[in-house]
Amino acid sequence: MLIISYFLLGVFTNHDSQITVPDLKGQSVEDAQQKLEELGLQLIVNDSTYVEKAAPGSILELNPKAGSKVKEGRAIYATIRTFATKTITIPALTSGMSARQGEALLRGVGISTINTETIPSEFADMIYEVKWNGKSLHAGDHIPVNASVTLVVGDGSLASIEEEDLSGNSDYDIPVNNELESME
Repeated sequence: MLIISYFLLGVFTNHDSQITVPDLKGQSVEDAQQKLEELGLQLIVNDSTYVEKAAPGSILELNPKAGSKVKEGRAIYATIRTFATKTITIPALTSGMSARQGEALLRGVGISTINTETIPSEFADMIYEVKWNGKSLHAGDHIPVNASVTLVVGDGSLASIEEEDLSGNSDYDIPVNNELESME
């Protein structure tokens, strides 16, 4: 009876039937699902992550891995690249910060394409505005991590405008206290 049960167990569990999990890395979910269905397997997307160089919705990883032997009807779990692009939050950059500091902060949050535009100003290299696609950005705004950002910085050209001479040599005659008393 034990021997008969052993052989029947093999028949009911498809003991000799194995399917090799194909390599589906980089393929779309739709293509991967179709291929697995043709093999008698099913695809279940159980996780997603952002990978910059991968196409949105493409297969990144399988469990069980490609090349593994599984039985018909088995679920293959997939991690895919998210459909949404990763976004970052713009830090406060326009409160007297230098272009070098601003670039370092932007690189720190993941922005790698940073352009600089100069405007006439009193202070050289101070950030006056941050732009993306021609629109002004403010602290707390969200943009895609692969966005190209422009820092509008001062060129210092207005610093040479002469300020009032504080040494006492002025073109204006301002009465001093003694002169004010005599005017009364």
